[in-house]
Amino acid sequence: MSTQRVSCPNQTWTQVTNVSKEGTIVLLSDGVILTESATEPTGDGNDTPRSGNLTQSGAWGSYSKVAAAEFIWAYATTGDADLDVTPADGGDL
Repeated sequence: MSTQRVSCPNQTWTQVTNVSKEGTIVLLSDGVILTESATEPTGDGNDTPRSGNLTQSGAWGSYSKVAAAEFIWAYATTGDADLDVTPADGGDL
């Protein structure tokens, strides 16, 4: 599988990856906070340790070496947001 679109509702944590441990993320809307966690983070994105903060459309980041029991989570900060996620191995998210 190649690039997949992930929709993130405003002010809600959304699990972005499941099995993928390396790849890229492109932000298609406004602000999103990204973090790695084994379980859904709590609170808003401002009180959570973060791995990255994408703030403008077209911004991109990569993820790698995600622990086997952890996943990438996204928190939309300024309205609903869309991400294009591409696993490095072309497999499933």
